[in-house]
Amino acid sequence: MLEKPVFPTMFYETKIDGNLAFAILEEIKDKQNQIDTVSEATQIIPVSDYSTDFVHSIRIDSFWDCVVPGLQLELSQFKLKMENIHSWVSCYTGPYGHHPLHNHHDRFTGKVLYSGILYLTRVGVTDFFNVDPTSQHTQYQHAADIGSIVLFPSIIPHQYNSSQFDGNARYTLPFNCELVPCEN
Repeated sequence: MLEKPVFPTMFYETKIDGNLAFAILEEIKDKQNQIDTVSEATQIIPVSDYSTDFVHSIRIDSFWDCVVPGLQLELSQFKLKMENIHSWVSCYTGPYGHHPLHNHHDRFTGKVLYSGILYLTRVGVTDFFNVDPTSQHTQYQHAADIGSIVLFPSIIPHQYNSSQFDGNARYTLPFNCELVPCEN
């Protein structure tokens, strides 16, 4: 009998330079009041614990000008490129700041959709859960590391548990995109 891995899913991981990650974090902190204003108007969690600009994204120039082109270059080695990118900021600043189990798949239909997380602090882990009940692995944890980026299929359920809060703020820059074939 042969074992055949027939429908595996693919995650992609990379890392940006720490100085660039800190520049992005500084830009986010410079725009924190704007992010908090959007969050207060659109979220039920108090901004003292969690804030996000998901509903009305505030442009983080250093992400769009430096990180996105770098990701496009790295993905080109797999003959892929990102299109229709939507990014936002997530700031977990208090003990009740968390992100319950969710996925990003219902935002789009009929396309190869991926989500990504750029970690800007070394706080907590993201728990990913397998949607295939026959798989050998049911869960994967990605530890936050400054400048780490993980790309994953948007259908994958994931969460950040507030029990991991250590008193330090957790900053991430999540994004959704389509991965489409490209010619190199």
